[in-house]
Amino acid sequence: MKKIMLLILVIPLISAINSEMIYFLNLKYDGSNIELIKANVIDGFYNINNDEHLPYKLELYSFEKEILFKGYFEIDNNARYETLLDGNFDIKEAEILPFNIGVSLPYFKEGSFIEISKNNERLLDIDVSEFAVICGDKKCQLDERETCLSDCREDIKQNKVLPVWYYLLIGTILIFIIYLIYKKRLRK
Repeated sequence: MKKIMLLILVIPLISAINSEMIYFLNLKYDGSNIELIKANVIDGFYNINNDEHLPYKLELYSFEKEILFKGYFEIDNNARYETLLDGNFDIKEAEILPFNIGVSLPYFKEGSFIEISKNNERLLDIDVSEFAVICGDKKCQLDERETCLSDCREDIKQNKVLPVWYYLLIGTILIFIIYLIYKKRLRK
């Protein structure tokens, strides 16, 4: 029983360690058009392919218009099901429209926008700049508190952001207090 409990605790930890930050795009497809429902950055695994023979191309661009990532995917809007007629199984297909599709690709902190195209025709541009962590974009992200004062100066002045050294100091003081209490109890 203890081994099973250990496995239940360890498996999610291993999968979390192996996952990475990704852009996850929830798209709606109606047979000819692709529409963005929502874009997010999450922990997970990306499903974009490197096969150039697939019909849809996705490119992630930086703010300087450099391609950071290129991948390909396909949209299969056919549902397959089996029927049993006169003792024989038959596989049928039915087209489903509209439907949602999830597309994911690796996260780049310099990412600005994603372009989706088919046969060199641009179908959709997706702004992902809100997820970028770039010094000088006038947004104070968590990773920039110590490294980009130009973005975080106002937040620090207004006490919205505390420097990392502040948390380290508080942690060190708490550990020292716990150590003193533990040492005092050992003497009794």
